[in-house]
Amino acid sequence: MNITAENINALMGAIVLDPEGEKIGHVGQVFLDQITGLPSWVSVRTGLFGLSESFAPLDEADWDGEELHVPYAKSLVKDAPRVDVDNDEPLSATEEHELYDHYGLRAGTGDVETGEPRFRKHIGSDAVFGDEGAGPRDAGS
Repeated sequence: MNITAENINALMGAIVLDPEGEKIGHVGQVFLDQITGLPSWVSVRTGLFGLSESFAPLDEADWDGEELHVPYAKSLVKDAPRVDVDNDEPLSATEEHELYDHYGLRAGTGDVETGEPRFRKHIGSDAVFGDEGAGPRDAGS
């Protein structure tokens, strides 16, 4: 199943598995591409009590409605560069490039020279990209 703006909240807390089916951890945060509005990265809570968070890209991940399957080994995800997820600031362009380099991926369009970030943390009240009159969602909608 594709990961879309409509199923972001369902990803929160989901189990993350590597290609061998080994549990890496649980989804901590979802980061959206500020250009497309689509989920692009997740933080994965790892460690004994889930106190450590690593990042994993979603571009080739598979969401089955309950578990998130990523095409990366558990060790690669756990060794990803650490990024502060406790603030609501977008990832810096430098952080983005460090993550892309770690996974051997081609960097996105965040601009290191201008410092323009591309990915920001999804906040539960975020409007879904493309909504008319985008604003905070009511709990009942």
